[in-house]
Amino acid sequence: MTEVIEGRWSFNDFKRWTRGESNAELFGDQYYEDPDAVDLNILSACGDFGILELISNPSCRERRYFADLLVLSLCNIFRSGGDLPFRFSRFLGIESRETYFSAVISAAKRRYEKCEVINSMSSSPDPAIKSLYNQIMDFRHDKTSLVSEFYLDCRARVDLTLFEDPQGHTGKS
Repeated sequence: MTEVIEGRWSFNDFKRWTRGESNAELFGDQYYEDPDAVDLNILSACGDFGILELISNPSCRERRYFADLLVLSLCNIFRSGGDLPFRFSRFLGIESRETYFSAVISAAKRRYEKCEVINSMSSSPDPAIKSLYNQIMDFRHDKTSLVSEFYLDCRARVDLTLFEDPQGHTGKS
């Protein structure tokens, strides 16, 4: 009998699932109806460090899928640009200095946390994680851009073949 996890999955639910301790359906109808919503739910529940923990297990179920989610999240550091302190309506003028600086600092903290995840990958004994680290670090010499094509190009250039299932299973479980 298939396990049913009510509501949103927690990091521990994903951890159990990737280890094969749960037979709940992760990639069911909801995934096929709205895969982006499922991806965002996983990113939100696990965070970058959590996903790194999941894929650090070489027998992680759907390891390549989770590695791709991590790449999706981490490549965001190469998108430059930030919001200007002007409000959406030109009639409202500029935000307060405190509000604007608070938003800038918050964005910088999120960016730094992603860099910490990348840096932590450098000491991994797993060749797949080490390869991913090297590839992401190579992007730092490229330009950064607000244009989504650069971000998508970075994602497309990452080779995740080392994350493939050694038993040859492909596709969503």
